[in-house]
Amino acid sequence: MKIALVHDFLVEYGGGEKVLEAFHEMWPKAPVFTAVYNKKLLKNWPDLKNWDVRVPGLTKIPLISKVYKYFTFLYPLAIENFDLREFDLIVSSSTFLAKGVLTRPGQIHLAYIHTPARFLYHLPTETSDKRSKWYWKILLGPIDFFLRIWDFNAAQRPDVLIANSETTAKRIRKFYNRVPVIINPPVDLTDRTYESHKSHETSYFLSVSRLCAYKNVDLIIKAFNKLKLPLTVVGSGREENALKSLAGETIKFTGFVTNEELKSQYQNCRAFISAVSDEDFGITPVEAMGYGKPVIAFRSGGVTETVVENKTGIFFNELAVDSLCEAVKKFENMEFDPKECRKQAEKFSKETFKEKMRKLVVDSIKKE
Repeated sequence: MKIALVHDFLVEYGGGEKVLEAFHEMWPKAPVFTAVYNKKLLKNWPDLKNWDVRVPGLTKIPLISKVYKYFTFLYPLAIENFDLREFDLIVSSSTFLAKGVLTRPGQIHLAYIHTPARFLYHLPTETSDKRSKWYWKILLGPIDFFLRIWDFNAAQRPDVLIANSETTAKRIRKFYNRVPVIINPPVDLTDRTYESHKSHETSYFLSVSRLCAYKNVDLIIKAFNKLKLPLTVVGSGREENALKSLAGETIKFTGFVTNEELKSQYQNCRAFISAVSDEDFGITPVEAMGYGKPVIAFRSGGVTETVVENKTGIFFNELAVDSLCEAVKKFENMEFDPKECRKQAEKFSKETFKEKMRKLVVDSIKKE
C-alpha cells in the first residue's frame, strides 16, 4: 500500500508537527506534501532533513515561505493541485488546508483535524489583534466569507475526520456537520525519571508556549509579579519583547530550548501554568504531567479533558490576574502525587496514538 502524508505548512515545530512526526514514524517511506516548507525556521528539527517533502513550485521561492500568512486565500489552489493519484492511503494533518486535497474513488483519505481554521471561526489566533482593526475587517471579510465556503466543502472530502479532542469534535460537528472519530494527539513519555524529581518550595513554576497574544502569557507574568514567586517562561514569539518588559525580578525567560533542555525544565519545575482560552487539545500540560508535575490551568478547551481536577491539577475560572493568583495560593496548600500525574499522562502516550491510528486504517480498508 502506497501512503502519502499531507500537512498544512512546515514553518514551525508545535503540536501539529508532533502529530505529523508520529505519522512519519508509522510510515517512514511516505512523502510529505505541504503548501509551504521553510528549512531555515526548522533547523532545530534534525530528522526533517531525511524526509521526502514535496511543495508547490511557487512556494519554493524563499520570500513566499517568509510571508506565507499573507497569501492564505491562494493556498486552497495549491493544495488541490497536489497529484496524489499514485497513492492508496492519504493521511492529512490539518488546521485548514490539508483536509482539502483531491482524491479519487478507491483512495482512502483520513484527515486528522487539530481544529477547524481558528481565524475563520472567530477563535483566538496569533493575528487576532490585527484582524480586529476596522480596515482589516473590510479587506478580509469578503475573503474569509469565500474561504469558509471552501473550508466547509473541503471538510466533506475525507472519508474520515479525526478530532484531536472532544473540544475539536464539537467544532467539527458545528461547522462541518460531520461526526468525527476522536484520537488524542501523541505525547512523548519515553523519559521515566519523573519519580526522582520531587517538587520543593524553592523550585519554580513553568510556562511553555509560543509567545503570542492568545496564549495569555502576559496574564501569567502579571500574576507571578504580584505573587513574587519564581516563574520560568519557555518559548519565543512575536510578543517576547513586550512580555520581557512586563516581567519582574522573579521571572526568567529561556527563549527556544532543545528537547533535552525542555525535559530538564519539566523535571525541575514545581507546577505547570496554562492560561490559554479555547485550547484545541494542549500537549504541554500533558507533557508536564508525564514528568509527575501538576497543572494549574484556565478552565477552557482541551485541558479540561486531560487534567483531573484536584488530582493532577487545578483550574481557575476567569482570565484575570486575581483568579490565577487565588489558584496558585490554593495549589500551595495542596499535595499532588507525581505517580497519579504520570498515570494520567500515559493515557495520551505516543504508543496509544499509533495503536488507535493503525486500527482506524485497518477498519477503513475493510469498509472500502
